[in-house]
Amino acid sequence: MFVASLIAQPGKLDAEIAENLRNAWGGGAINFLSLYEAAEFPLPVQPNNFGAIWKDFQVMGVDLILQKEKSRRKKLLIADMDSTIIAQECIDELAEECMEKFKTHCSDVWGDKNVYYVEPSAGE
Repeated sequence: MFVASLIAQPGKLDAEIAENLRNAWGGGAINFLSLYEAAEFPLPVQPNNFGAIWKDFQVMGVDLILQKEKSRRKKLLIADMDSTIIAQECIDELAEECMEKFKTHCSDVWGDKNVYYVEPSAGE
């Protein structure tokens, strides 16, 4: 058994595309993981035309993934969060904001912004 997954930018995955592909490949029920963004369906065998269909879907802006059902669930995801999991580049900005707040806290407590580690107080 295999699972075909379709993933697109939010709002770009038309349900009809998923249904047409499922019907053409003789797949099972479609599971919409995120409406207009991600869907998957089971397949009894690997389609012979996967490569050609994959290229067509790339042109449409849809990623098409085919995996063996029994080994597809992973336990770890490693990703660059900026623009991959969240919609903007912000890790550096978050770190800078946290450091400024931390320095201000140190200054308020000890009068020195050059202190970089403090045991947090209860409730903070």
